[in-house]
Formats: sequence, C-alpha cells, structure tokens
Amino acid sequence: AAVATCLVARRRQWGKVETKVGRPPKGAHYIGLSGEELLFMGDEEDVDKVLKLRRPMLRRTPSLMIHTDLLDAQLYVLDTKAVGTLLEAK
Repeated sequence: AAVATCLVARRRQWGKVETKVGRPPKGAHYIGLSGEELLFMGDEEDVDKVLKLRRPMLRRTPSLMIHTDLLDAQLYVLDTKAVGTLLEAK
C-alpha cells in the first residue's frame, strides 16, 4: 500500500520555462514518473547544468519519464499507520 500520495498538475501555458542552449531551463520543475508512481522530484536548484539520476533507480525502472510540464500541487495524502511505523523505526 502507498505511504503517501502526491497530486501533480499540468503547468499553465503562461508559466513558460526559459531555455538556453547548453543550460538547464530556468524555472523548470522536474518530476519523474513510472506509470503512476512518483520516483523523482526536483527543480532548477537541484540541477547543476546536468540532471543527475542514480543508476540503480534507472535500472529498476526503465520506463521512467522525466516531465517538465508538471508541477507539484502541494497536496499530499498520508497513510498515518505507515508513517507512524516509519517514525517508530527511525
């Protein structure tokens, strides 16, 4: 069962991403999805010229798609029992 669910939304048309050749886009948000599973979230602060992803993650999920047309809607649903178990284990 899922521990958390995150809502993502399409970027509005007026929320353009400024691009320059050889540089990461300014204002871009990177969301990595495999089907409906969220595997990666980052923004321009997390990228220093190149978006770096870990090889083990890429091996486990060859269908990973990185999107820049999605935004974190900042709505999260948490399973309190699972989160409580994680906190106790910590």
